[in-house]
Amino acid sequence: MDEHAAAAAEMLARLRVKRPLIHHITNFVVMHSTANITLCVGALPVMAHAAEEVEEMVGAAAVLVLNLGTLWPVQAEAMLLAGHRANQLRPSQAGLQERSGRDGRRKARAWVADCLA
Repeated sequence: MDEHAAAAAEMLARLRVKRPLIHHITNFVVMHSTANITLCVGALPVMAHAAEEVEEMVGAAAVLVLNLGTLWPVQAEAMLLAGHRANQLRPSQAGLQERSGRDGRRKARAWVADCLA
């Protein structure tokens, strides 16, 4: 086994021991598959996307995953709320950039966190 495969296997083993809660905000097309993949690798998915619940859910989750494809305005607002809250809770592990698109709407980019730390 090469070093990359060994590192991936070790990371997967740690993930399965920790079983982190992973908060996904994604579109409806991939939501079911994303939840199943998260379960298959040994983590626990939650697909909360209502603006009223995202900040609290970010506090409970080890990781926030934002799928920025095919957004609608309510979902984009929930992503911004969740991203800002995650940045407050774990600033060294998260990054959120907010910018305005050509249409004047706010958009979020870039999200990375290490749930195994």
